[in-house]
Amino acid sequence: MGTVTAMTDTGISVKAMNGKVQTVAFTSGTKYLRGETFVTLKDIKVGDHIVIHVTGKPDHLVATEVKLGTMKNMSGMKMGGSSQAVAH
Repeated sequence: MGTVTAMTDTGISVKAMNGKVQTVAFTSGTKYLRGETFVTLKDIKVGDHIVIHVTGKPDHLVATEVKLGTMKNMSGMKMGGSSQAVAH
């Protein structure tokens, strides 16, 4: 979990709860959700609380899924699959 600190058309920077900032790239296959509803990249704003599922290596992470929500709603989210979760 983390807070969006910067956005571009190709990536996002997220400040984790531990204070570390991580940058993650987007692809045309990246999915964006608010709850169970699909949204677009343009719906994500600096200051939003998110969870990002990623693939790749630590020096080049690529988002497969970005979930938006409040920290309260996200605290119970479970991370599944083989992808990593950034900012948890």
